[in-house]
Amino acid sequence: MMKKRSLKIFSILLILLSLPTLSFGAKPKKPMKVSAIMENASGIYELANSEIASAHYLQAEEHLDEAAKLSFSVDNTDLLCKISLSRAVIKYYTNSSPDEYLAKAKKYASRSTDGAFLLAVCRLYEMDLVSSTADLNSLAELEKQFLKQPYYLSYLYRIKGNHLARNSEYKKAELAYLKAAEIHVSEAYITEIGLDWYSIARMRSIDGNKKGALEAIENALKYDRDAENTSAIASDYFARAMILVKGNPDKEEIESAIDDADWAREIFISGGYDAMAEKCRLFIEGHSGTN
Repeated sequence: MMKKRSLKIFSILLILLSLPTLSFGAKPKKPMKVSAIMENASGIYELANSEIASAHYLQAEEHLDEAAKLSFSVDNTDLLCKISLSRAVIKYYTNSSPDEYLAKAKKYASRSTDGAFLLAVCRLYEMDLVSSTADLNSLAELEKQFLKQPYYLSYLYRIKGNHLARNSEYKKAELAYLKAAEIHVSEAYITEIGLDWYSIARMRSIDGNKKGALEAIENALKYDRDAENTSAIASDYFARAMILVKGNPDKEEIESAIDDADWAREIFISGGYDAMAEKCRLFIEGHSGTN
Protein backbone atom coordinates (compact mmCIF):
# COMPACT_ATOMS: atom_id res chain seq x y z
CA MET A 1 0.00 0.00 0.00
CA MET A 2 1.26 3.42 -0.89
CA LYS A 3 2.30 5.31 2.22
CA LYS A 4 0.67 8.59 3.25
CA ARG A 5 2.66 11.53 2.06
CA SER A 6 4.53 13.17 4.90
CA LEU A 7 5.93 16.21 3.12
CA LYS A 8 2.95 17.24 1.08
CA ILE A 9 0.43 19.32 2.92
CA PHE A 10 -3.30 19.19 2.24
CA SER A 11 -4.09 22.72 1.15
CA ILE A 12 -2.29 24.91 3.56
CA LEU A 13 -1.87 28.06 1.51
CA LEU A 14 -4.55 30.66 2.30
CA ILE A 15 -5.94 33.17 -0.20
CA LEU A 16 -5.82 36.65 1.32
CA LEU A 17 -9.16 38.36 1.83
CA SER A 18 -9.79 42.09 1.52
CA LEU A 19 -8.09 43.71 4.48
CA PRO A 20 -9.32 46.86 6.28
CA THR A 21 -7.00 49.84 6.19
CA LEU A 22 -8.16 51.86 9.20
CA SER A 23 -6.98 51.55 12.79
CA PHE A 24 -9.08 52.19 15.87
CA GLY A 25 -6.20 52.22 18.37
CA ALA A 26 -5.39 54.99 20.84
CA LYS A 27 -3.01 56.58 18.36
CA PRO A 28 -4.79 56.73 14.98
CA LYS A 29 -2.65 56.08 11.94
CA LYS A 30 -3.12 57.61 8.54
CA PRO A 31 -4.78 55.23 6.02
CA MET A 32 -1.65 55.21 3.84
CA LYS A 33 0.43 54.13 6.86
CA VAL A 34 -1.97 51.33 7.75
CA SER A 35 -2.00 50.19 4.15
CA ALA A 36 1.80 49.96 4.17
CA ILE A 37 1.76 47.97 7.41
CA MET A 38 -0.81 45.53 6.13
CA GLU A 39 0.96 45.14 2.82
CA ASN A 40 4.08 44.21 4.77
CA ALA A 41 2.17 41.84 7.07
CA SER A 42 0.45 40.14 4.14
CA GLY A 43 3.76 39.64 2.34
CA ILE A 44 5.35 38.09 5.43
CA TYR A 45 2.29 35.88 5.91
CA GLU A 46 2.49 34.63 2.31
CA LEU A 47 6.20 33.89 2.80
CA ALA A 48 5.36 31.86 5.91
CA ASN A 49 2.80 29.82 3.99
CA SER A 50 5.33 29.06 1.26
CA GLU A 51 7.69 27.85 4.00
CA ILE A 52 4.95 25.64 5.42
CA ALA A 53 4.41 24.18 1.96
CA SER A 54 8.10 23.26 1.90
CA ALA A 55 7.94 21.84 5.45
CA HIS A 56 10.23 24.58 6.82
CA TYR A 57 8.17 25.01 9.96
CA LEU A 58 10.61 26.91 12.22
CA GLN A 59 11.11 29.65 9.66
CA ALA A 60 7.37 29.78 9.08
CA GLU A 61 6.70 30.19 12.80
CA GLU A 62 9.09 33.13 12.99
CA HIS A 63 7.43 34.86 10.05
CA LEU A 64 3.94 34.19 11.40
CA ASP A 65 5.01 35.80 14.70
CA GLU A 66 6.16 38.86 12.77
CA ALA A 67 2.97 39.04 10.69
CA ALA A 68 0.83 38.67 13.82
CA LYS A 69 2.55 41.58 15.59
CA LEU A 70 1.96 43.82 12.59
CA SER A 71 -1.67 42.70 12.35
CA PHE A 72 -2.29 43.40 16.03
CA SER A 73 -0.75 46.87 15.62
CA VAL A 74 -3.53 47.85 13.20
CA ASP A 75 -6.32 45.73 14.72
CA ASN A 76 -6.65 43.45 11.68
CA THR A 77 -8.57 40.40 12.87
CA ASP A 78 -9.00 39.02 9.34
CA LEU A 79 -5.30 38.34 8.92
CA LEU A 80 -4.95 37.27 12.56
CA CYS A 81 -7.60 34.63 11.88
CA LYS A 82 -5.71 33.28 8.89
CA ILE A 83 -2.38 33.39 10.71
CA SER A 84 -3.93 31.22 13.44
CA LEU A 85 -5.14 28.74 10.83
CA SER A 86 -1.61 28.51 9.43
CA ARG A 87 -0.33 27.88 12.95
CA ALA A 88 -2.93 25.14 13.37
CA VAL A 89 -1.63 23.50 10.20
CA ILE A 90 1.93 23.56 11.55
CA LYS A 91 0.79 21.98 14.81
CA TYR A 92 -1.00 19.23 12.92
CA TYR A 93 1.96 18.42 10.70
CA THR A 94 4.38 18.42 13.63
CA ASN A 95 2.19 15.89 15.47
CA SER A 96 0.75 18.38 17.95
CA SER A 97 -2.84 19.35 18.62
CA PRO A 98 -4.15 22.19 16.43
CA ASP A 99 -7.08 22.87 18.79
CA GLU A 100 -5.61 25.96 20.48
CA TYR A 101 -5.05 27.79 17.22
CA LEU A 102 -8.33 26.67 15.70
CA ALA A 103 -10.05 28.22 18.74
CA LYS A 104 -8.04 31.44 18.33
CA ALA A 105 -8.93 31.60 14.65
CA LYS A 106 -12.62 31.40 15.52
CA LYS A 107 -12.17 34.10 18.16
CA TYR A 108 -10.59 36.46 15.64
CA ALA A 109 -13.20 35.59 13.02
CA SER A 110 -15.99 36.52 15.44
CA ARG A 111 -14.50 40.03 15.74
CA SER A 112 -14.32 40.53 11.96
CA THR A 113 -16.84 42.38 9.83
CA ASP A 114 -16.69 39.33 7.56
CA GLY A 115 -17.15 36.98 10.49
CA ALA A 116 -19.68 34.57 9.00
CA PHE A 117 -17.44 33.77 6.05
CA LEU A 118 -14.27 33.47 8.15
CA LEU A 119 -16.05 31.18 10.62
CA ALA A 120 -17.00 28.96 7.68
CA VAL A 121 -13.33 28.90 6.64
CA CYS A 122 -12.37 27.97 10.21
CA ARG A 123 -14.90 25.14 10.09
CA LEU A 124 -13.35 23.92 6.85
CA TYR A 125 -9.88 23.83 8.37
CA GLU A 126 -11.20 22.11 11.45
CA MET A 127 -12.68 19.36 9.28
CA ASP A 128 -9.30 18.89 7.61
CA LEU A 129 -7.15 18.94 10.74
CA VAL A 130 -9.56 17.18 13.12
CA SER A 131 -10.85 14.37 10.92
CA SER A 132 -13.47 13.25 13.43
CA THR A 133 -15.34 16.51 12.79
CA ALA A 134 -15.76 15.88 9.04
CA ASP A 135 -18.90 14.38 7.59
CA LEU A 136 -20.48 14.54 4.16
CA ASN A 137 -23.58 16.42 5.32
CA SER A 138 -21.52 19.19 6.94
CA LEU A 139 -19.34 19.44 3.86
CA ALA A 140 -22.43 19.73 1.66
CA GLU A 141 -23.68 22.64 3.78
CA LEU A 142 -20.33 24.42 3.61
CA GLU A 143 -20.12 23.83 -0.14
CA LYS A 144 -23.03 26.23 -0.62
CA GLN A 145 -21.04 29.01 1.04
CA PHE A 146 -17.99 28.52 -1.16
CA LEU A 147 -19.58 28.22 -4.61
CA LYS A 148 -18.10 31.59 -5.58
CA GLN A 149 -14.83 31.01 -3.72
CA PRO A 150 -12.84 28.61 -5.94
CA TYR A 151 -9.86 28.26 -3.64
CA TYR A 152 -11.94 27.20 -0.65
CA LEU A 153 -14.27 25.13 -2.82
CA SER A 154 -11.32 23.11 -4.13
CA TYR A 155 -10.05 22.74 -0.56
CA LEU A 156 -13.47 21.40 0.42
CA TYR A 157 -13.29 18.78 -2.35
CA ARG A 158 -9.91 17.67 -1.03
CA ILE A 159 -11.30 17.29 2.47
CA LYS A 160 -14.20 15.32 1.02
CA GLY A 161 -11.68 13.09 -0.77
CA ASN A 162 -9.74 12.56 2.44
CA HIS A 163 -12.94 11.68 4.31
CA LEU A 164 -13.99 9.18 1.65
CA ALA A 165 -10.49 7.66 1.58
CA ARG A 166 -10.58 7.09 5.34
CA ASN A 167 -13.81 5.17 4.78
CA SER A 168 -12.22 3.07 2.00
CA GLU A 169 -14.38 4.64 -0.72
CA TYR A 170 -11.42 5.06 -3.03
CA LYS A 171 -13.21 5.60 -6.34
CA LYS A 172 -15.47 8.28 -4.83
CA ALA A 173 -12.43 9.88 -3.20
CA GLU A 174 -10.68 9.96 -6.59
CA LEU A 175 -13.65 11.84 -8.08
CA ALA A 176 -13.45 14.43 -5.30
CA TYR A 177 -9.73 14.97 -5.91
CA LEU A 178 -10.42 15.27 -9.64
CA LYS A 179 -12.92 18.07 -8.92
CA ALA A 180 -10.26 19.86 -6.88
CA ALA A 181 -7.78 19.44 -9.74
CA GLU A 182 -10.25 20.87 -12.26
CA ILE A 183 -10.66 24.02 -10.17
CA HIS A 184 -6.94 24.39 -9.59
CA VAL A 185 -6.25 24.08 -13.31
CA SER A 186 -8.98 26.55 -14.29
CA GLU A 187 -7.81 29.06 -11.67
CA ALA A 188 -4.10 28.45 -12.41
CA TYR A 189 -3.28 27.44 -8.82
CA ILE A 190 -0.09 25.82 -10.08
CA THR A 191 1.30 24.90 -6.66
CA GLU A 192 -1.80 22.86 -5.82
CA ILE A 193 -2.34 20.68 -8.90
CA GLY A 194 0.48 18.24 -8.22
CA LEU A 195 -1.00 17.34 -4.85
CA ASP A 196 -4.37 16.62 -6.45
CA TRP A 197 -2.79 14.13 -8.84
CA TYR A 198 -0.65 12.67 -6.08
CA SER A 199 -3.84 12.02 -4.10
CA ILE A 200 -5.48 10.45 -7.16
CA ALA A 201 -2.43 8.21 -7.62
CA ARG A 202 -2.69 7.16 -4.00
CA MET A 203 -6.35 6.20 -4.37
CA ARG A 204 -5.68 4.19 -7.53
CA SER A 205 -2.72 2.46 -5.95
CA ILE A 206 -4.64 1.44 -2.84
CA ASP A 207 -7.52 0.27 -5.04
CA GLY A 208 -5.20 -1.99 -7.03
CA ASN A 209 -5.11 0.10 -10.22
CA LYS A 210 -1.33 0.09 -10.70
CA LYS A 211 -1.35 1.35 -14.29
CA GLY A 212 -3.73 4.20 -13.44
CA ALA A 213 -1.65 5.09 -10.37
CA LEU A 214 1.50 5.38 -12.47
CA GLU A 215 -0.31 7.61 -14.97
CA ALA A 216 -1.55 9.85 -12.16
CA ILE A 217 1.88 10.16 -10.53
CA GLU A 218 3.31 11.23 -13.89
CA ASN A 219 0.79 14.09 -13.91
CA ALA A 220 1.73 14.99 -10.34
CA LEU A 221 5.40 15.06 -11.28
CA LYS A 222 4.75 17.32 -14.26
CA TYR A 223 2.88 19.92 -12.23
CA ASP A 224 5.27 19.76 -9.26
CA ARG A 225 8.17 20.39 -11.62
CA ASP A 226 6.30 23.40 -13.02
CA ALA A 227 5.81 24.66 -9.46
CA GLU A 228 9.50 24.00 -8.65
CA ASN A 229 8.43 22.26 -5.42
CA THR A 230 11.48 20.30 -4.29
CA SER A 231 9.85 18.13 -1.62
CA ALA A 232 6.88 17.39 -3.87
CA ILE A 233 9.07 16.38 -6.83
CA ALA A 234 11.08 14.02 -4.62
CA SER A 235 7.90 12.63 -3.09
CA ASP A 236 6.52 11.91 -6.56
CA TYR A 237 9.59 9.90 -7.53
CA PHE A 238 9.48 7.99 -4.26
CA ALA A 239 5.76 7.34 -4.72
CA ARG A 240 6.40 5.98 -8.21
CA ALA A 241 9.03 3.65 -6.76
CA MET A 242 6.53 2.33 -4.21
CA ILE A 243 3.86 1.85 -6.86
CA LEU A 244 6.24 -0.05 -9.12
CA VAL A 245 7.00 -2.70 -6.49
CA LYS A 246 3.35 -3.40 -5.73
CA GLY A 247 1.85 -6.77 -6.62
CA ASN A 248 4.29 -9.07 -8.38
CA PRO A 249 6.84 -6.71 -9.93
CA ASP A 250 9.19 -8.04 -12.57
CA LYS A 251 12.94 -7.40 -12.62
CA GLU A 252 12.60 -4.29 -14.79
CA GLU A 253 10.02 -2.73 -12.45
CA ILE A 254 12.20 -3.38 -9.42
CA GLU A 255 15.22 -1.84 -11.13
CA SER A 256 13.17 1.21 -12.14
CA ALA A 257 11.84 1.52 -8.58
CA ILE A 258 15.35 1.47 -7.12
CA ASP A 259 16.46 4.09 -9.64
CA ASP A 260 13.48 6.33 -8.80
CA ALA A 261 14.07 5.97 -5.06
CA ASP A 262 17.73 6.84 -5.48
CA TRP A 263 16.83 9.90 -7.57
CA ALA A 264 14.25 10.92 -4.95
CA ARG A 265 16.92 10.55 -2.25
CA GLU A 266 19.23 12.93 -4.09
CA ILE A 267 16.46 15.51 -4.45
CA PHE A 268 15.46 15.21 -0.79
CA ILE A 269 19.10 15.72 0.23
CA SER A 270 19.34 18.82 -1.98
CA GLY A 271 16.41 20.35 -0.11
CA GLY A 272 17.61 19.35 3.35
CA TYR A 273 14.95 16.68 3.87
CA ASP A 274 17.26 14.18 5.51
CA ALA A 275 14.57 12.04 7.17
CA MET A 276 12.87 11.38 3.84
CA ALA A 277 16.22 10.76 2.17
CA GLU A 278 16.86 8.07 4.76
CA LYS A 279 13.51 6.43 3.99
CA CYS A 280 14.54 6.27 0.35
CA ARG A 281 17.85 4.69 1.31
CA LEU A 282 16.09 2.02 3.36
CA PHE A 283 13.71 1.34 0.47
CA ILE A 284 16.67 0.85 -1.89
CA GLU A 285 18.39 -1.41 0.60
CA GLY A 286 15.24 -3.46 1.08
CA HIS A 287 14.71 -4.05 -2.64
CA SER A 288 18.27 -4.34 -3.93
CA GLY A 289 18.37 -8.07 -3.26
CA THR A 290 15.01 -8.83 -4.88
CA ASN A 291 15.93 -8.24 -8.51
